Amino acid sequence: MLPPLLWGWLAYRINSFDVLADHASTQERHELMQRHRYSLLFMGVLTGFLGAAPGMVWTVGAMAVVFAPLLVPLAIWIYTLVFAFSVLWFTHFCLSALQALRAEISAEEGMSPVATSAKAPELLTDAHPHDHHI
Repeated sequence: MLPPLLWGWLAYRINSFDVLADHASTQERHELMQRHRYSLLFMGVLTGFLGAAPGMVWTVGAMAVVFAPLLVPLAIWIYTLVFAFSVLWFTHFCLSALQALRAEISAEEGMSPVATSAKAPELLTDAHPHDHHI
């Protein structure tokens, strides 16, 4: 029980910080991590328990040695899937919460949400208007 809880807490702290570090100010990051602490912790603990799922692959006992060529790729695939899922979940949650916080702040200040997010750096400052292809 303890390792998934520790991994969950660690995932909550690292993933939240990682997502918000590039997109939110320090004050916004602190506010969001404080405001959504329990939701983020729940998400981290849940993904921590999901991260323990590959260990269940090895519970077949002595037959694990026989099936190792099959079980190793399966365990790696499960680890990768859980990692991708948790990163996407934290990213979606944190960026949605950041958008809501900025909308709340702009409503309090009487500004438009566009003016509030104007603090963020422009990504296409030197791009040509017709360079929208991938």
